[in-house]
Amino acid sequence: MNAPSDPRSATSSSRVPWRYVVPLAIGLVLWFAPAPEGLSPKAWHMFAIFVATIAGIIAAPLPMSAVAIIGATAAALTDVVSMADVVKSTGTDLVWLILLSFFISRGIIEQHGGTISVDSVEGCGSTFTLRLPLRTDERSAEQPQALSAS
Repeated sequence: MNAPSDPRSATSSSRVPWRYVVPLAIGLVLWFAPAPEGLSPKAWHMFAIFVATIAGIIAAPLPMSAVAIIGATAAALTDVVSMADVVKSTGTDLVWLILLSFFISRGIIEQHGGTISVDSVEGCGSTFTLRLPLRTDERSAEQPQALSAS
């Protein structure tokens, strides 16, 4: 969990627009600038996306993982690198499957007003606890019920 003093934990309504605009502007300026002599346009575009991604990580309009995924997606969509290369860089498709399952789970949990937590012990494993409110009818809700998977 992010600490309250962490600027990334601020609500989306309190985010500063420049945090979004500056990385995008840097990337666009570099993208449309002529490539230096001896550098292919594709390599220059990769540099533009890389610098914009680093600027996004520093400005932190979103969590670092989201900025990195946006940068990788931009590189694939603009055909600077293939999507196969993006996926291959993570080592295995299993990483993407796990990542997507966490994104889907988080969406369901947030949509239903629940929480998820993890307890880890090095060398022993991790326990994820998912709590969703149990509603008996539309007007009342009981205490959240816990499901645990080890």
